[in-house]
Amino acid sequence: MREFADHDVLFDAGRAADVRAIMEGLGFTAARFGTGNDDIYHKEPILNFETRTALFGPLHDKKYYEYYSDVKGRLLGDGREKRFAREDFYLYLVAHERKHRPRRRPPRSTRSSTASTSRPAVSAGLV
Repeated sequence: MREFADHDVLFDAGRAADVRAIMEGLGFTAARFGTGNDDIYHKEPILNFETRTALFGPLHDKKYYEYYSDVKGRLLGDGREKRFAREDFYLYLVAHERKHRPRRRPPRSTRSSTASTSRPAVSAGLV
């Protein structure tokens, strides 16, 4: 699992200017604003916030993009604070981590084609 280095905040796209004013009022600097589906704010020494209008874009994995395309329909709560159900939050964490990992090929087996692939039997009492 990768270490988390930023804070992701989902917001309504129509409130981008308001979010920028709030973040800059808190001492953050806009490192990126108005390009794509996320704006990035930094504050020394180590704070990094990504404010997002979507969790996944069309260039990300299609299944993640489609699953979270109606993110508002997946949120629970009312009023100002919304949240995912535990299951959707877990799925988002896994998908988000996957988004940041490059695709890798499985390692080649170092076994010869004649090597045994059988595993030792496990006693039912140990399982």
